[in-house]
Amino acid sequence: MSFVRNQIKQLARLCFYGLGSLKRPSKIPVLMYHSIDDTGSVISISTRVFKKHLQYLKDHGFETVSLDEYFNTPASQTANKVLITFDDGYQSLFSQALPILKEFSYKATVFLVTDYVGKNAEWIIRDQQIILDKLVAQLAFSKEEMEAEVRKLKELSKSKLLSWDEIREMEKHGFEFQSHSHTHPFVSVISVDEIKFELEQSKSILEENLNKKVSAFAYPYTDCNHPQVTELLAKIDYQGAFIGDQFPRGNHIGSNYQIIRLPLWEESTLFDLAFSLSPGYHWYKVCVQKIKSKLGKNQPSTGY
Repeated sequence: MSFVRNQIKQLARLCFYGLGSLKRPSKIPVLMYHSIDDTGSVISISTRVFKKHLQYLKDHGFETVSLDEYFNTPASQTANKVLITFDDGYQSLFSQALPILKEFSYKATVFLVTDYVGKNAEWIIRDQQIILDKLVAQLAFSKEEMEAEVRKLKELSKSKLLSWDEIREMEKHGFEFQSHSHTHPFVSVISVDEIKFELEQSKSILEENLNKKVSAFAYPYTDCNHPQVTELLAKIDYQGAFIGDQFPRGNHIGSNYQIIRLPLWEESTLFDLAFSLSPGYHWYKVCVQKIKSKLGKNQPSTGY
């Protein structure tokens, strides 16, 4: 049955991709990466695959945009534009991603966790149980698989993050830096005051260190499930906020405070990339969300 479901899913994706190719995109698509390295970690994309993605963009005439361009480009001028984003701020972005992006003359946006700049991604161990309950439990179905996921999380927590010196150097070469919170919490499990602190503190630290206005936020773990978070984002003067590929709910559909991104991983194919750049991807997500709602299923978060 899972084989049949997968075939139906692939056929639906192809159909929506075909339909999307007939229409100009009304919004600039947003790609979501984490670390670019050859370690094979659960959040890594190898340099080989990342180059393939950028070569595809170049071959098909795509240009990358800044956040300001993303928010201010008229709908009539969105064709062949893309926003590339990275979450967390891994050191591999300086050592691996920067040279590759420079080779293609592309720019990108990095969402930083300000309390961990120059440190390791130790929030992963702090949140290990929540990660297992919220994210991994839907993927690991045996004790052995769960133990393997725990080992992966422990290894991932040792990943080194960018220093301020590396961040400032990257700014000279087309990177911009925005907020991914101060301590990388699950938004849905902390209080309003704690969310307010995360938003204000990270914004303040980034603006102080980089002497630039911070206008965008990416939800840690792509977890946006708190009723007051968008109100706080607006009050603290964030222009927009990014989730993963889970579809926004209720009045957040089309909102600048729950902007969909397509997470790309090592196993992502060039068709996955092409589909994410197509208006058909948005239509497909709307359709999937309606089906899931009728079935009473929730979509998991899509990132660490």
